Amino acid sequence: IGDLGTEGGGSGSSGTKTETAVRGDARAEAPEVDGELSQAEISGVMKRNLKALRDCYESALKRDRTLSGKVVIRFEILEDGRTANIEFEDSSLKSADVISCIKGRAKYWRFPKPEGGSVFVAYPIVFTPAG
Repeated sequence: IGDLGTEGGGSGSSGTKTETAVRGDARAEAPEVDGELSQAEISGVMKRNLKALRDCYESALKRDRTLSGKVVIRFEILEDGRTANIEFEDSSLKSADVISCIKGRAKYWRFPKPEGGSVFVAYPIVFTPAG
């Protein structure tokens, strides 16, 4: 290479990357219930699962800080307390990632066993950025 040498090549530093904490809020509204479980029984289970739904939202919020909206989760509670037929309607939250994440988690929700057959639920949740 002759006269080119390697003097004054600059620094090998590439800067620092910091991750900003992103927080979102998931607020449940009153569910519509058709069957033998009370709103209180359903809301009790949903409150235990709200953090997982907020995690789904916050993951997408890192990519789009303006993401917000309402999702209505419709599902059936079978006689054994498991969920089935999980669908979404009235979604003003424009994120397929959040919907997919919620659907994946909803398969594992367990409710009290309803008397008298399946219960059908429409559960609205409003997602908004916090801070």
